[in-house]
Amino acid sequence: MRYSLEFRESVRDYLRQLPLSRTARVKLNTRLIALTAEVPDSFRSDPENRPEPTSRFYHFTYLFRDANRSCTLYVVVDDSSAAYGVMSIVYVDCQIG
Repeated sequence: MRYSLEFRESVRDYLRQLPLSRTARVKLNTRLIALTAEVPDSFRSDPENRPEPTSRFYHFTYLFRDANRSCTLYVVVDDSSAAYGVMSIVYVDCQIG
């Protein structure tokens, strides 16, 4: 199932402020949407991807490159509205090396 995707405003602001090239920013946003909107139920339901088995949040890490820099994006998603076809990205943190 493909989910509709929402971003918390603080997440949008954070992503806009990242010191990335235009190319990396476009790729990041495209992959972030794909990874979240097309996430398999098996990944979401895996206890390893949740802080607690009954939590409404799951998380994943996305690794990418921007020029010669390695970047790691940690993403937390609220899937409490998944039954209605909606996922919400509530937190991101990017480490750029």
